[in-house]
Amino acid sequence: MEQMAAKTNPPRRRKAKAKAKAERDAERKAAKEDKDFKCSTKFDTVRRSGRSGGTKKYSDGDGSEDEDDLGPVLPGFIDPLTKMAIEEPAISPYGHVAGYEIWCKILRQEGTKDTCPFTRQPLKRRQLVILTHDNIAEYREKMVDTQNN
Repeated sequence: MEQMAAKTNPPRRRKAKAKAKAERDAERKAAKEDKDFKCSTKFDTVRRSGRSGGTKKYSDGDGSEDEDDLGPVLPGFIDPLTKMAIEEPAISPYGHVAGYEIWCKILRQEGTKDTCPFTRQPLKRRQLVILTHDNIAEYREKMVDTQNN
């Protein structure tokens, strides 16, 4: 019986060694792919839905101006991430302001997913507040000054 056990152990050991080697090779390959990864996100472009580009204007009949008619919420404000004018500003709980679309792209990136690019603190998209003419006064004091960089 001992002779039989001695004959069956070497193939098991070889299989275990081969499996361990395959796992190490897979880990090395994954590490190399991580190093070779290049981000394809371009921060100089902003996705637009195309809905606001039309010429039709609708009114609810109350005679008040619509949000689009009032102009930009933060005129002349430059996005600290893209260095472009912000079209739809959003503020994080930490007080940083950037374009809402840019926030969404950054918060979806692998490796830094759900992390504030300024503070490295946890941040979910639902924590962002889109700034409008109605709420800008409430958030202006909370804004971190990034325009002097």
